Amino acid sequence: MKTLLIVMTWWVLTVTMVFAQSSIEPRQKWVVQVDGGYSTPIFKEAHRLDPGYGGDISIGYRFNRTFALLFGTGYYRYNIPFASISTQLTCVPIDGIFRITFGNGHLHPYFFCGLGGITNTFTKTDFAAIPASKTSQTEINFYMAPGLGIMYVFSKNKALFIQTRMGLNFTTYNGFGIPMSSPSVFIPVQVGISVFTH
Repeated sequence: MKTLLIVMTWWVLTVTMVFAQSSIEPRQKWVVQVDGGYSTPIFKEAHRLDPGYGGDISIGYRFNRTFALLFGTGYYRYNIPFASISTQLTCVPIDGIFRITFGNGHLHPYFFCGLGGITNTFTKTDFAAIPASKTSQTEINFYMAPGLGIMYVFSKNKALFIQTRMGLNFTTYNGFGIPMSSPSVFIPVQVGISVFTH
């Protein structure tokens, strides 16, 4: 949560610095972006997930300098600590992302919101059993992810960005045999690159 507050503060302060002298040209309508990140689950239940790692890829269309619509997917994996049992939760979201970008310069603050579905797979391996037993369950749930970020344009068609989001994963409360919040909240901090073309 402290990391999220730092990123949000940075985003607000950067709004005053967006009028530099370089920007992505309006005719460059298409954008592809790839990122990797570190994600922190926010849970109140006894079964807490360890922080996870993963990334996203998305492709989209810029209507103008301000508005863009992207479609993306990703993969994140989290360990759930249990004695003598190896358990993981893997999350694969597929969503449409509406993004609003500000400024005409090198630095572009933006905010976005993704809506779609997410595939959650819970895998459990019991090493105490002889032989070791492995089970898995999968469910598809509603997914929503509002967030914000900062993009730095370093060439005519490329930009680096850092962003965070509040991933709201509407899992069933006890669908995997353990209590999980609904929605389950995941907050990744992501770093990536965007490539623009026409």
